This record gives sequence, structure tokens and C-alpha cells, in this order.
Amino acid sequence: LTVKAVPAAVTNFKATKLAGGTSLKFTWTKVSGATGYTVYRYSDSKKAYVSCGSTTGSSLTVKGLYAGTEYKFRIAAYYKYNSKNYYGSYTNITAAANYLAPTSLKVTKTTANSVTLSWKAVSGAKKYQIYNYNTKKYTTTSKTSVTLSGLEAGTAYKVRVRGYAAVKGKNVYGAYTSYLSFTTVTDKVTNLKASNLTQNSVDISFDKVPNALGYQVFLYDYTTKKETKLIKQLTTNTYSI
Repeated sequence: LTVKAVPAAVTNFKATKLAGGTSLKFTWTKVSGATGYTVYRYSDSKKAYVSCGSTTGSSLTVKGLYAGTEYKFRIAAYYKYNSKNYYGSYTNITAAANYLAPTSLKVTKTTANSVTLSWKAVSGAKKYQIYNYNTKKYTTTSKTSVTLSGLEAGTAYKVRVRGYAAVKGKNVYGAYTSYLSFTTVTDKVTNLKASNLTQNSVDISFDKVPNALGYQVFLYDYTTKKETKLIKQLTTNTYSI
């Protein structure tokens, strides 16, 4: 009488999303003495688990999935004996393929009231959604760059971006980037005036700039037609030279 024990259950069975939003890569820890492994996916139409493939290694990629759809998967290790596979118990997980987060999100231009952002395209995504943390508003574009307008001058903002596409008539959203922080440029000083002019002194004043932390006063040399030096840093909008 010959008895062949079945392998132990697979451990550390995990799924990783791949670019394109339609594939998952499964990994696990090898079982001592096992000949190979078979990964299965539950089929709603067949009301049963169907094989996604077998391997002697510790990873397997499953393709042809719908982005944003959760699937049931399971894996079992097996011994091969006399041309027959003897399977151990199953290890189950639930996983969904999806679009990866955009990369290389950066600011390409800032003004007092706008910012231009860019990022690298996400495989499978058709559009992108930009979320402004400060305003709680979303902006959508089909390009890999966008200009956000209507911002306040000299103000710190945080934004993040994700890709998405329509799958079976419903928008499926991918992972967000980390938040990107930036500060808009302060407005220019306006209504600069000189008063109480004497041979050796002058008073200057100007309108306060919203959100400005301070002001710098430079001396202009008419002989060289250059700003010669920074003569004062102010926190008020008046100064006597």
C-alpha cells in the first residue's frame, strides 16, 4: 500500500495590480516538497472556480480582467505522483485589478491665481481627475497636464491626481498620487507712492498685498540703471528712507 500525503496549504498568497488595469500578479511562499501550484478564479457564469494556470514557481500573472471588478481567487499546491496531481487545501483571497497611480506629478508653472500641473500617462486610463484639497473641487481632463485657475494669490495648496476609464458603462477610478504641495505667487505691489520728499529722505507707501508675509525695498541707481541693493525688508506697507 502506497500513501502519498498532500501538500500543506499555500501561505502569503497576495495579488499586486499591474499597469493597464486588467491584470494581477499573484505571489506566494513555496510549499516544501510541492511539485507545482494552480491558481483559480471564480466564474459567475459557470458558478464554479476555473483554472487561471499552473506553475512550478512562486508567482503567476492573470490577465483579461475588468478594472475595478472584484474577483475571488484561490490557490492550491500539488504533488505529482504516477502522472496524477494530488492537491492540498485551498487558500482564498479577493482582489481587483485597477489603474495604477500617475507618476511624476509636478508643477510646471505658477502665477498669482493659477497653477499648471503635469504627470505621466497611466496605461489604460482615458481621463484624469485632479482633486484640490483646499477647495474640495475636482477637475477633469483627457490630457496629462492641466491648468487650475481661480486660485488665491500667495496661498498654499495641495492637489492629487488619478486616472480613470469607463468599464461596462461605469467609471472606474485608479489610485491617487500622493498630495503635491505648492504656493501661488503673491500679487504685485500696487499704488506705490512717495511723499515728504527732502534732499536726504523720502516716505514711501503702497497697498497691502493679500497673504504677503513681507515686502522688500530696493534702491534704484539712475546712473547705472540698476537695482543696487536691498535696503529693507518690511512687514508693513510704509517706510521712511
